[in-house]
Amino acid sequence: YSVFLFDLYKDNFYPVFPAGFLAKIFEPKILKNAEKIIVTNEGTLNYYTQIYGEEIRKKIVVIHNSTFPEPYLKLHTNYNPKPPYTILYTGRISWPQIGSLKNLIKAVEELKDIDINLKIYCPNPKDYLKKIGIRESKKVKISIAPPQKMPEIQTQADILFLPLSWHTKSQKIIDTATPGKLADYLISNRPILIHAPSSTFLVKYAKENNFAVIVDEENIEKLKS
Repeated sequence: YSVFLFDLYKDNFYPVFPAGFLAKIFEPKILKNAEKIIVTNEGTLNYYTQIYGEEIRKKIVVIHNSTFPEPYLKLHTNYNPKPPYTILYTGRISWPQIGSLKNLIKAVEELKDIDINLKIYCPNPKDYLKKIGIRESKKVKISIAPPQKMPEIQTQADILFLPLSWHTKSQKIIDTATPGKLADYLISNRPILIHAPSSTFLVKYAKENNFAVIVDEENIEKLKS
């Protein structure tokens, strides 16, 4: 068999026992017996190589997250942002994104010298969002839209926001993740703002390929700047 890992297995965050315990038992067995191990980035490849050695590395194949470009390409327009400017986040909000997204909300709400707002499109119930401290305000709007509408929504943004958080329940997941929405953001042909720890593969990859503005410190003032 081949195993396709969209995230780390053993070092993921499992809220219910005995999932994490079983992952520690089964991950070495699964990887050892797999013919191929498919991961989504070189950071995960290097991570598993450090743990399991060269024999495992030989079996790893990187298949990057991708998206169908046609719905996006036909919506491309010249970039000509005008106030009020919009920062956009699309997708689910859970423990990997919460802290970073709340930093952005604080930064946007503190900005007084520029007319800018944050739009969030996510399927999470608003009761859940309130529970984790994410609420609507004059500068923050929360909506929901079907996946088919995402190309239109993302290609109209002034800035696309890509967050990964600090002090999470699994730093190893944060350090090796490439969010699935990255491919959508790139094909949207709009500027990307990444707010994530400097230790993450996402930040290193963005710096190497120069496709985003990066704030890799948990610093509200730098995020505002």
